[in-house]
Amino acid sequence: MKSLIFVGGIHGVGKTSWCKERSAHAGIAHYSASTLIAQERNESFTSDKRVDQVEGNQLLLLSAVRRTRASQRFLLDGHFCLVNKENVIERVPYQTFADLNPSGIILLKDDVCSIYERLGARDAQHYDLSFLEKFQNAEMEYAQYVAEKLRCPACIITPTDMFDLSGFVSECYKEGTR
Repeated sequence: MKSLIFVGGIHGVGKTSWCKERSAHAGIAHYSASTLIAQERNESFTSDKRVDQVEGNQLLLLSAVRRTRASQRFLLDGHFCLVNKENVIERVPYQTFADLNPSGIILLKDDVCSIYERLGARDAQHYDLSFLEKFQNAEMEYAQYVAEKLRCPACIITPTDMFDLSGFVSECYKEGTR
């Protein structure tokens, strides 16, 4: 059974906050991919957004999701693209999404100036605005590709959009939808 809706977006767009606020109202659990990966590694979560083992981390994520998946439907917030240790935008391997097999995809996007402010306040990290724009565009492009290839419902919204998560959840779990 397909049990998760993947909520993507770049660092600082507000995925975790958005999911926490809306999951309770929709009666659906929420997990953060980065937290699940850190738990699998038996490490504490770090604010460094650069990743040195993109593919290895995805295997850890899949392991954690397999344990969670059997018992419930849930939102999983994570990324379609990450910034590696060389500060290069890298796509999460498509196979990760194929293995996750989401019922739907929600991508959060926002004004890059707002994202810049959030990252500075939350993590004391300051990216170049043009880099954030490039990062967000890469995230949106790849999210659309993944959704089309998986043939699952998808939408792109801003964190402040009036969005009917319960309706989207119902659409994702309709009988016969992919």
